[in-house]
Amino acid sequence: MVTINTITTNIINNGLIIGIVLISFLVFKEVFSGDINENKKIQFVMNIINITIVPLTLVFMVIVAYKAITVLSTL
Repeated sequence: MVTINTITTNIINNGLIIGIVLISFLVFKEVFSGDINENKKIQFVMNIINITIVPLTLVFMVIVAYKAITVLSTL
């Protein structure tokens, strides 16, 4: 059984992957934002990306805060 502590540790250790995915979604959103009215498939994908950007941003902010607290606590 996976505990919450294990899940949290895995998320924090994979912060680089989460950051790369977040940046790639933001770039994809910016690149295709002009074509959103022309194609229904792009509009559908953009809606999905908009839904995933918010949780990824929150997780990224938590990871940055945790890493900053870890660094500042060692001083």
